[in-house]
Amino acid sequence: MSVHRLSVRSVSWRATLSAASALVAGCAMVIALPGQASAASITCTVNSVEVSGPVISGTSGDDRILCWEGVVLGTSIDAGAGDDTITVRGESPSGTLGANGQIGNDGTIDGGPGNDIISVTGGRGDDGAVRDDGGNGGDGNNRTILGGGGIDTITVTGGNGGHGGLRVGDGGVGGHGNDGTITAQGTVTATGGRGGNGTVPNNPDADGGAGGDGNNSDIHLLGHPGNRAVLTGGPGGHATAAGEGGDGGHGNDGTTEVAGTVDIRGGNGGRAGHQGSEGGHGGDGNDDHLLVTGPALPAGTVRGGNGGPGRPGGDAGLGNDGTLTGDITTIDGAPGITLP
Repeated sequence: MSVHRLSVRSVSWRATLSAASALVAGCAMVIALPGQASAASITCTVNSVEVSGPVISGTSGDDRILCWEGVVLGTSIDAGAGDDTITVRGESPSGTLGANGQIGNDGTIDGGPGNDIISVTGGRGDDGAVRDDGGNGGDGNNRTILGGGGIDTITVTGGNGGHGGLRVGDGGVGGHGNDGTITAQGTVTATGGRGGNGTVPNNPDADGGAGGDGNNSDIHLLGHPGNRAVLTGGPGGHATAAGEGGDGGHGNDGTTEVAGTVDIRGGNGGRAGHQGSEGGHGGDGNDDHLLVTGPALPAGTVRGGNGGPGRPGGDAGLGNDGTLTGDITTIDGAPGITLP
């Protein structure tokens, strides 16, 4: 009987090869593991000088900060002291049919001490492809805006929805003016974007898009009796053929606290198509929580939006369909007219 012997050298070589293979595999596994994500960055101009990074900083003086590609998640603007002007625009998609508009602010904007002017707008949704819906408008503010002290003027506007495709497609939804948190003293104007139109002449279901809410989250204007909140829902888009008009956005569909006065309006409903459909409903003035404390009494007006023309016309928006605290005048909108 023959016996096959394995030499010590052979065993050693195979063990070395096995260890080397394990080492290579281990290295490959390490290499394959994702590394740390690169820090988010934005590019803006500060006093006409281009600056890039995760934080855009102002000076101690009066600055002019412009950001044309939005403030993305994980980035911020710290304007510092002075009476600063900050303008932020979300991008509208280019070359991508039916794409949504960019959010204006998805990070943090801090005006710092001083009487600042902050303007933030969401990007418009692109029109739909031949058989697609229009893109939705981007929200104006989706994260955090801080006045930072002083009496500030803050304007947040949702992007308009894109129009529907030429053969099939509803209009896109308008972006909310505010879908984040705004804390300041002074004046806040929040406006929802307009819903896109259904543009198909013969499509039986080309509806208009809904308008965005003026405020869909939190606004806090406290500590100064001259505060003022102006919140407006976006109008619904118009329909074609037998489509329905888009509903108007609510003026306030979040929590708004104001030591001062308010002017809040729901958006009007969109017009129905010419072949017989319902008009869009008007948005409510207040659909969630509104707290207003003088000193002027009454401290403002809350109105519902009007219904859009149709068959039948859209319902009127209510002045108040939520919780309202304070001496405020509420007015319901008007129902839409019934077309022949």
